[in-house]
Amino acid sequence: MGTITNLTKRNIISLFKNGYTSDDIWGANYIEYDCIGVYENDYEFLERIYDLDNLPSKDPRYENAKSDIIHHTILNDDYDKCWFFTDDRFGLCGENDEIYLHFLCEIFDPYVRDESENWETFLKLVDDLLKEDGWELFECGKISGKAKFGYRRYNPDNYRYIPFSIRYEKLLRNKNLILTIPMSVREKIKQFLNNSDQQLIITDDSGFNYNSFISTEFFNDVNKFYEPKYFNGNNYVSTDNINSFIMDNYPEKVFDIIEYYSYQKQDESFIKFINTIFDNSDLPFILEGFRISESNSFRIEDSTDKAKINDEDLKRIIESAKELFSKHEMELACEKIWDAFERVKTYYYPDISDKKGSVEKLVRGISHDSCFYDLFNTEFKALTDMGNKFRIRHHEKGKININDENYYEYFYNRCMSLLILVLNSVESKTSI
Repeated sequence: MGTITNLTKRNIISLFKNGYTSDDIWGANYIEYDCIGVYENDYEFLERIYDLDNLPSKDPRYENAKSDIIHHTILNDDYDKCWFFTDDRFGLCGENDEIYLHFLCEIFDPYVRDESENWETFLKLVDDLLKEDGWELFECGKISGKAKFGYRRYNPDNYRYIPFSIRYEKLLRNKNLILTIPMSVREKIKQFLNNSDQQLIITDDSGFNYNSFISTEFFNDVNKFYEPKYFNGNNYVSTDNINSFIMDNYPEKVFDIIEYYSYQKQDESFIKFINTIFDNSDLPFILEGFRISESNSFRIEDSTDKAKINDEDLKRIIESAKELFSKHEMELACEKIWDAFERVKTYYYPDISDKKGSVEKLVRGISHDSCFYDLFNTEFKALTDMGNKFRIRHHEKGKININDENYYEYFYNRCMSLLILVLNSVESKTSI
C-alpha cells in the first residue's frame, strides 16, 4: 500500500498547475514552472518515460495513447494542464509510490528541467510535501555537472550532525569495522583542517548571535555526544585542541572532525580534497556531503555503465540499495535489493502476466543456454523461496523474522550477485 497520500498528490498537481505565490519585503511574488521542462509538448515528455505506442487510447478513434495524446494536446489542445497526473494509464494515481516518485525525478532530470526557470524552487516545494509522507528527493549523482535526483525514505537524522563514531558505534565495538589512519595521513588531514577553519556566526538558544570558528564549535557540539579526548602518553584525557585530537586519537574520532568541518562548510572543493587524501592513501572510505562511509570495492556504477538491460528504474533501485548498504543499514538495504529482484523477474512481462516465462528468458540470457542454465535457474528459485519464507520486506506479514544483521548482509550479497550478473548479461528487450 502506498504511503503518499492523495492530499499530497493533489497539492503537487496544484503546484504545477496553478503556480506558487511567496511573500517577501516587496509583496506577493507569483512564480510558476512547467513540469515538462524543455519539452515543447506533453507527449514528447511522456514518451521519455512510457511506451506510448503500446498504451491504450482513451479515444476510440485512435489505436494507441501516442495518437490520442497528440490529437488532444496539440491538434485540439483540449486536455487540462497536468492532465497526466490523474490519467490511470500512467500509474500516478495508484498506490505504487515508486512509480510516482520516479515520475517526479524525471521532471527534475537534467535532460528535462528548464535551467532558465524556477525549477529549484519547485523541487524544494515538492520535496517539502513528500517529506510529510516520509519520502524525499535527493541528489544521487551528476550528468555533465548537473544534479540528478533520486528518491529515498526521509530521515531527519540525514540532516543532523551525528559523529561517525556514534553512527558506527556497534560495528566498531564488535570489530566488524576496523579503521587505521597512518600518522602521515593524519598530518595531511590536520594541515588541511587548520587551513580550512573559518569564522561562523552562531545563534545561541536565547537568540543571541556571536562569532566563533569551526574548530571551536566542533568541541562544543561533539560534547553533546561524548567528551572529546586524546592520548597523552598512556592516558586518555580531555582536550579542546584540534591538533591533539587528530594526531593522538582513535581513527574514528578523526572521521568525526572531518565530517563536522564538511557539515559546516558545505563546500564541494573541501569534499573533493578529503576524498583525494583517502584515495591517495588507499583508505577505503568516501566523504559524501558531510557523511563518511565505506567505499565499495565493487561499485555498481561501473557495471550499470556497461549494462545491457534497459531498465533505468531497476538500476535506480539497486543504486539506492547500494547506498544503504554502504551506510550499514542492512535491513533497509536488503529490503531494497529484494525490491529490485522482484522487479527484474518481471522484466520481459512488466504487467506480471507471465512472471515464470520472464524468469525463464532471464535465465536463458545469463546462461546462454549452456550447462549453467540449471545453476542459475536454481539460484532464482532459491532466492524466491527465501523471499517467500523470511520477512525480508518489512510490510510483509506471516513470515519468519530475521533477527541477525549478518543474515541480512548474507541475503543482500547473494541477491546483489545475481542481479549484477543479470544487468551485465541479459540483452535488452528489443533484442529478444
